Amino acid sequence: MGSGRIYAIMRSLHRRTTRPRRTRHRAAFFAAIPEDTHTLGIKMAADLARKDGWEIEFEIDATHEELVDRIAQGGYTLVGLSGGGDHAVANMARLVFALRISAPDTMIVVSGNIVDVSADSVRLMQVDGMGRDYDSAMAEIERLWKTVQADTA
Repeated sequence: MGSGRIYAIMRSLHRRTTRPRRTRHRAAFFAAIPEDTHTLGIKMAADLARKDGWEIEFEIDATHEELVDRIAQGGYTLVGLSGGGDHAVANMARLVFALRISAPDTMIVVSGNIVDVSADSVRLMQVDGMGRDYDSAMAEIERLWKTVQADTA
């Protein structure tokens, strides 16, 4: 827990000293947690977000290492992660922790059944937003997008 708190402090200091990337269009990367078989929701969310004008890339079958590399190298401002339930908490925590190190400027929103059944565990991961369903997750993504645009104006 102490190491996690130190990384959180380092991340908040990093955000204060680093200008966010300039992004003109609404874009995000959506992914299912590695080894999670509940992927229908993330596919539907990607399609709905595209209909709402977002440019969405998504991945449902990547390993932990592949996801971390793709997100870190892709320079994504916003990442939406979906977990199907309690069984995904450990892999979610591992992924969020790795992203905080390798892509510290990336904002992370968690959604799916994992938020319903393990909200306290997800909060401990210090993600930037959580949503129980598509509408609440996209509201969080929109809120974060507005902060990015305000910071780059």
